[in-house]
Amino acid sequence: MKRLLFIIFIFFLIITFAYLWSNQLDFKKQTSSTLLSPSPSNAPLSSGYTQTISYNGALYAYEYFIVDSLKKVTLIANFKDRKSSNEIKTEFHCKAGINGSFYDKEGNPLGGFISRGETLKKPISSRLIDGYLSIDENKAKIGFTPLPNSSIVLQTGPLLIVDREVTTLKIASDEQARRSIAAVTDDKNLVFLTLFDPQSTYQGPYLSDLPLITREVSKKLPSPILSAVNLDGGNASAFFSKNTTLSELSPVGSLFCLQ
Repeated sequence: MKRLLFIIFIFFLIITFAYLWSNQLDFKKQTSSTLLSPSPSNAPLSSGYTQTISYNGALYAYEYFIVDSLKKVTLIANFKDRKSSNEIKTEFHCKAGINGSFYDKEGNPLGGFISRGETLKKPISSRLIDGYLSIDENKAKIGFTPLPNSSIVLQTGPLLIVDREVTTLKIASDEQARRSIAAVTDDKNLVFLTLFDPQSTYQGPYLSDLPLITREVSKKLPSPILSAVNLDGGNASAFFSKNTTLSELSPVGSLFCLQ
């Protein structure tokens, strides 16, 4: 009888040990899986994709794409639909894209907005959104006034570089955030850029520093920048190209799509 009880006791110990060991393995697997899923706001980009520039001791990454044909550029309004940039990319077959300008709490553009020749909002007077990006089939312009009869007009700002001259910005409650920029170069090409912290991709430079940083980036482009203007940034900014994708946290109000 004692021998039978001893065998039962040993059997019970083996079953208990096997159960505890199995749970420990499962816990290790779950922990490993969690560690391999970093927060999207802090996920660093592969340095192989990104060019960097230093300014005042801070390192920033930047990416850009050059528009090869203005006929392939579309400004897509997203104020009401609130689709993700990836959904817009898929629906409109965009090879590259970047967010447009600002919008209010009701989902309306803050400044003048013309897309495909249709006026969604007329221009307003503003010290901050003081610039225009206007595009027709043959020319892109960035400045204080838009091209006449353009199929695309976006009021945005502030202007960063005007006719090769860097602007001076004084911004109340300035914050660090990822920045989106539209630029026209000396060789008349339209270029879209994103500038951000490579270790936390929703962060980036202060807006007041952006004109001087843009000038430094300009020195590394195939052709220097003639004029440049700020687009919406931070959580409502998005950028994608052949090599890089930076998603938004908040819906973009509009998106420039290169088809």
